[in-house]
Amino acid sequence: MCTRNNKFVTVTLFLLQSRDKMMRGVRRGCVRLKGAVIGIDDEDDSTFTITVDGKTFHFQALGAEEREKWIRALEDTILRHAHRVS
Repeated sequence: MCTRNNKFVTVTLFLLQSRDKMMRGVRRGCVRLKGAVIGIDDEDDSTFTITVDGKTFHFQALGAEEREKWIRALEDTILRHAHRVS
């Protein structure tokens, strides 16, 4: 999700527990992507991390291909918005 006010762009990844709860607007939390660093684990082809503000969040995709799509999309989003704000 991307929200804007007059000068700032905030990019946030929302954490959800299920489709049903998503449809009702229930969120488990969120991860701010500004300044985030994406990490991968060489021992597992489906997991990745997002580290921001001194916290590390762990995610698991369905497999290696899906993980790469997530990582590429997240990195592109982080870079695109970093260039807009600076």
